[in-house]
Amino acid sequence: MEAVKSYATITGWILLVLGVVGFLWGGVPGFLEFDTVHNVVHLLLGAILLWVAYGADEEMGVSVVKVLSVVYILLAVLGFALGGMGSADVWGLLQLELGENLVHLVLGIWGAWAAWSA
Repeated sequence: MEAVKSYATITGWILLVLGVVGFLWGGVPGFLEFDTVHNVVHLLLGAILLWVAYGADEEMGVSVVKVLSVVYILLAVLGFALGGMGSADVWGLLQLELGENLVHLVLGIWGAWAAWSA
């Protein structure tokens, strides 16, 4: 469970910061650009992961991280499949850039390792 809590703590704080940075500056200039929906998702997921880190019981925490890790991996695969090493427009709902695909892949693999080794 320690790996899950570490993942949730680090990823939760990063997502909260990205959500705020996204609202203030539109993302990380030159690397990641976010729209309003993306910023809200970052804030929401950051809050959920911090709840996992600081308040959820073990079973719930592991389950949440398993679900999020699968979603992150699927987003990365979808982004790479539709956009290759460039940008992917996912059915008009989501714009996935190379930087986002790489971040999603890392977060997905790290989360899967943390959750399934708990």
